[in-house]
Amino acid sequence: MSLTPPDPERCQADVPGPGPFSLGWGPGGPGNPKDGYRTRCYAPPEYIVVEAQPNPTDGLCGSMSLCPECLAALEEQDGTLEGFVVHLVSQWVEAQQMLVEVDE
Repeated sequence: MSLTPPDPERCQADVPGPGPFSLGWGPGGPGNPKDGYRTRCYAPPEYIVVEAQPNPTDGLCGSMSLCPECLAALEEQDGTLEGFVVHLVSQWVEAQQMLVEVDE
């Protein structure tokens, strides 16, 4: 199983979409009616959030890019960010580039 890597260009959180009767759909369209017209957040991310501990079922640590508003929503939903390591996108991109250079 592979995980989708964080996107340094766009927040990866699902947010309520405008619904089927909105005329000003964004790039994600109206959203999918099967999930309540949720669509991907349009904001540029400022953070990469990584699970602090691997998932016990697959052993993987999930990660995703989040804008400040979606990071606040995650903290509100979980009540804390203790289970996550939060990186600035700029630092994460720089670290990824250094890893690629080491591999070459």
